Amino acid sequence: MPEESAVPLPGSDVPPPPPPAKASILRKPWAIPAAVGVIGLALGAAVGIVASQSDPTASAEFQALLIERDEAQAQADELDDLIDDTKEEARLQIAEAAEKAQANVVRSVELDERDKALDERETAVSGAEAQVAANTIAPGRWTVGVDIEPGAYRVKDAVTSTRCYWAITRTGSNGDDILSNDYATQGNLSVTLSAGQDFESSDCGSWVKQ
Repeated sequence: MPEESAVPLPGSDVPPPPPPAKASILRKPWAIPAAVGVIGLALGAAVGIVASQSDPTASAEFQALLIERDEAQAQADELDDLIDDTKEEARLQIAEAAEKAQANVVRSVELDERDKALDERETAVSGAEAQVAANTIAPGRWTVGVDIEPGAYRVKDAVTSTRCYWAITRTGSNGDDILSNDYATQGNLSVTLSAGQDFESSDCGSWVKQ
């Protein structure tokens, strides 16, 4: 049986298309430096980001915080100084007030002691004056044992030129029962008085008990 010859398919004699040509960058020489610039910018940005992330103190926000912190610290220092000055002033005022109070206490004690001394002196003087008054006979008529004490009396000042009259009478006689009397113009006159008698004097001054 004779071999059958192969019949070519329609279009089988068309050769296959050649492979597409690769674009060469050599056809666009301006693209190389542009690409390098873009890559450089990207690397710079990346480095900046990495640098800012690795060193946060370099940021503007951090620097602003540092400034605020320094200002706050300065204000705190000023406030501390003011507080210290106020404390010192208060301490000085307290010390001054305490010193004045102490001085007032001392002054008060001194015044109290002075008043006490004056009171004692006044009491002594008053007592002495009262004693002198009790032992002194003024001009007039007095009953011994009632108005004046019994005892010996002498004129306080010597009689010189006046006419001194004195009389000792029996009490209740209204001066009619004269026990002793005298007119004198000079000398240190003296009398002795007893209970139950009256004593009268004129122009003789005061009589003091001896």
